[in-house]
Amino acid sequence: MDFTEKLEAYLSDSNTNPKKCESKILLGDTNVAVNLSDNSTTGEYLRILESCNMFVTNNVVTRPSSGNILDHVVCSESLLSSVTNKTIPTDASDHSVGITTLFFNQPRSVQLLNKKITNQHQLNTELGVALLSIPLVTDANGKIRYIIEKYEEIKNRATRTITVEAKVKAHCPWMSVDVWQLMSTKDKLLKASRRNPSDQRLKDLLKQASKKLNDKKRQCKRNYYFKLLQTATPKKSWKVLNEILGINSKSSSNTSLLVDGRTINDPLQAADCLNDFFCNIGHNLASELNSDKDICKFGTLRSHFPSLFMRPTTVEEIIVLINNLNTNKAPGPDKIPASTIKTHHLAFAQILKDVFNEIIETGAYLEALKIARVAPIFKPGDKSNPSNYRPISTLSTMNKILEQLISSRLTNFLEAQNLLTNRQYGFRKGCDTLTATGELLEEVYCDLDNRRYSGALFLDLKKAFDTINHELLLKKTRNKRGKGICPTFAEKLPLKPSAIYFLVWH
Repeated sequence: MDFTEKLEAYLSDSNTNPKKCESKILLGDTNVAVNLSDNSTTGEYLRILESCNMFVTNNVVTRPSSGNILDHVVCSESLLSSVTNKTIPTDASDHSVGITTLFFNQPRSVQLLNKKITNQHQLNTELGVALLSIPLVTDANGKIRYIIEKYEEIKNRATRTITVEAKVKAHCPWMSVDVWQLMSTKDKLLKASRRNPSDQRLKDLLKQASKKLNDKKRQCKRNYYFKLLQTATPKKSWKVLNEILGINSKSSSNTSLLVDGRTINDPLQAADCLNDFFCNIGHNLASELNSDKDICKFGTLRSHFPSLFMRPTTVEEIIVLINNLNTNKAPGPDKIPASTIKTHHLAFAQILKDVFNEIIETGAYLEALKIARVAPIFKPGDKSNPSNYRPISTLSTMNKILEQLISSRLTNFLEAQNLLTNRQYGFRKGCDTLTATGELLEEVYCDLDNRRYSGALFLDLKKAFDTINHELLLKKTRNKRGKGICPTFAEKLPLKPSAIYFLVWH
């Protein structure tokens, strides 16, 4: 009984762990006579295998003296057609010799692989001309839309599609030109390394090529399955998800959302539900909080302090921010990468200077830059519960530059007016968790030296930023007892995005 329990635990773990969800083969002398179907142990053994979609492939007696099949070759259902067995009697043992052949050679077929190639020189040249041709009468919102539309138009014009014929395995529908070329490069390096086993340079190049190939394979697989999920019906979606996770279609495992007692399987509907959840969770939680609406409950607001002056920006300031952009970061919904903005830094700096100065003059943030591309990332817990997902937002690179301009002015004002407590460690230059930890330890050691007790209470506020009462926040920025922080601009700051859409649903 101990054997069957351990076997079931192992196979169950293999089926639920994505890293182990591969085709499996078990073989050996299990001492369970599978030809005796009336035996309780045999029945339990076969039930466990069948529940995990595994089957005994040999049906010939392996121990002639007892007439039983005790030596088993067990494999996953997906491998049944690839396994053949042969049993040969021998005098060397009371068990027969078993020979198992595995046919893993996949048939190759010729596929037409397509790849889009963008002429970066043409793209940069035409975009540079377009950035210098922005109509002078266009407002800030129009300028941003003009850039986004022109970039997409020019990129489509500068992009061409090449087609190559490649012999690939039948189980590689995600194959691309880049993967095919990297595989050819790796094969050449592998052959050269085998001919010259002492050449360290070839070994290093082979290692680099293998890493690039594996990374590219993962990327192509992800893109391929994502496109399938976008157009698939609910039934097809589950089939694709099971294929990705290595779960047999007969498995009872699934990943669906449970919203208001309703089970949602369609990926697009699930994305909409998560979208609504992320947009409304802050308001819903805040509505449950009791507040007396006192903006100076703890006496932290001064009776008078100067108004915040939003200093206009300059081309030089924006160029510094552009040069500090990380080109490895993904572009936002406008698809304009940081590398393109760096290439045309002078033109973008002039345009963003005019845009930012118009923003602080009118007190209105641009609608085109309030859109985020959001991916829900699963946290531990029940996968069907929307609260167990956290949103990761990707914003436009141009928006990030404008945010840094606003952030630098707000930070300078708050620090110059000494409005932040010294115990504010987060989101401040020169302060981090290490600073907070160091000061906490300092106080604990001081109490220990003076024979005093130390106690600490750690709070993790649920959806702290989402539940901020915007009405009270705006009242604090206006601060009617003093002049406040530029009330017109404060009322129109992008406290929350006007639109959110999902491109990824895990």
